[in-house]
Amino acid sequence: LLRRGLGLPDQQPAYAQALAQAVGRLPGPRAARAASVLHELHGLEQSTAELEAAARASSLARIQRGLGTLAEIVDAPPLSAAQCRSIVYEDVASGTPGRTWDGAVLRAEAGRLALLQRLLPALDQARLERRALYELFASHFGPQGRCDDVLEFYRVFTQQSPAQMSALMTGVGQPWAQEVFALRRRLAEHLDARLTEAPDAETLALDEGWLRDLVGSLPEPLEPWRSAAYGLQFLRGGPAGPGLVLNNVMTGHGWVFSRFCDLFEPTDAAGASLRELVRARIGRRHQGAAQVDIVGVFGMNANLHPRLSELELRYPGSLGSGPAPQQLSLRDVALVGDPRRRVVSAVRRRDGAPLRLVAHNFLFPAAAPNLYRFLCGLSEFINLRAGLWSTYLSATGRPFAGPRVLPRLTLGRVVLERRSWTWPTDQLPAPGGEVDWRDPLASLQAAERWRAGLGLPREGFFRFTPARSATADGPDWQEQMRSWALAARTARLRKPHYVCFDSVLLWSVLLKQLRSCPRGALTFHECLPATEEYAAGEAAEEYYVELDLRAPLGPTRALDHGEDGDR
Repeated sequence: LLRRGLGLPDQQPAYAQALAQAVGRLPGPRAARAASVLHELHGLEQSTAELEAAARASSLARIQRGLGTLAEIVDAPPLSAAQCRSIVYEDVASGTPGRTWDGAVLRAEAGRLALLQRLLPALDQARLERRALYELFASHFGPQGRCDDVLEFYRVFTQQSPAQMSALMTGVGQPWAQEVFALRRRLAEHLDARLTEAPDAETLALDEGWLRDLVGSLPEPLEPWRSAAYGLQFLRGGPAGPGLVLNNVMTGHGWVFSRFCDLFEPTDAAGASLRELVRARIGRRHQGAAQVDIVGVFGMNANLHPRLSELELRYPGSLGSGPAPQQLSLRDVALVGDPRRRVVSAVRRRDGAPLRLVAHNFLFPAAAPNLYRFLCGLSEFINLRAGLWSTYLSATGRPFAGPRVLPRLTLGRVVLERRSWTWPTDQLPAPGGEVDWRDPLASLQAAERWRAGLGLPREGFFRFTPARSATADGPDWQEQMRSWALAARTARLRKPHYVCFDSVLLWSVLLKQLRSCPRGALTFHECLPATEEYAAGEAAEEYYVELDLRAPLGPTRALDHGEDGDR
């Protein structure tokens, strides 16, 4: 139910070596041969990172052959090339201070970010899933019931048929979800009316008063995120002067900083430590519940982070850190229903003390085992995959219907959505033949004709989205999550790609993706801030800003700005 394997923790620093030693203790010649191959793989693993590029390629080829030999020894099918790939994240601290940070702009727009923090939970898929788990919990244990065994409720969850689980987790056909869908439709209808009034506008400013009225009507279970992190870029000279561009909205509670703590350790006693700043911040921000880190690594180096919260919940197969009394197992956690907020809350089993589950790693739950996804459904995870324009297109039934040009969407001086162009791929003009590297001028001319025919700017970001097949029973939640996880493992599908039509190389990347997606949609976003804003030697800068709501939203901002170290 929980785990299959040899009992080796994911954080084992020399996993191949430990595996070789475990296999070597087994009887028989096959075990001895397998252990020998594993020892060789361990040696290659330890030496590859320090090799020059040519030697590294040779070492990786030897690793590939070793994996094939191991598959033959244990009589298992060999791994495919895709299975052998692994995403490696390498974060490098900048050696120079940021050039674009503008604290005055951020402070001026803080109230509008607070307004956004009240609105966006209605678009948050994780909030729907958290509500779904409450409805399932209430049907088995009562609206205010208590379950002293997390795994008992997990078994209830896994016993749902695929159709039941899809309906539950997506809210389709569920009476409790209709309020959420109605709010999304109301927002989409407002945007549709504004677009009808100004069909050719390049910028559409949201009516702040209308938005405040909308969030004031939200039901109590759609409470604002208590903590959220925003990925922002600063505009030096936008249409309304300096401003902000919103790139992403993510889980708060220190989550976004966990991955970078090791990069910002002091070199002397007087220096500031990001680790200690985040740890102290989490300790001060109790909010009635002790924060608990769900420790799960799953072999991904991006999930390694220092101890930041007082308590840790060890996922099966993972190692905790710190004093044993501060490390919780699943058996130490009980669940209780909260009928006011319509959520399942975690409490400490022995004394009922409230707990706030937060997974301090960069693993999206869809790419993890079901138990981990289940635990994240009980946490304050944020999954805002769709922005306002995506929500508008989905709510109006037009995600793949005909070409659309959508304006830049702003709230005050915050750009919520960049200007975008969307086409079904089967309606795009033919881009011409393959890139001819011997005659790049002809390829550049073809790129320019294609760009001009679509009315695109000279630079921007593009992404191809395959069309999903609809079923008579509605969306398949498990299949959607599986598709997302597969796409997340493929770098070309994971994030938008930059293209400048003056570059043959970048044009060839766009062509390759276009031909691999015959049925779907192309979305093209303007480059904002534009590259012309940067002087020679400068690069784009993105800042993470975490905001906490301290009080109900009033006419002015209700934010805990914190200190400079909280940015």
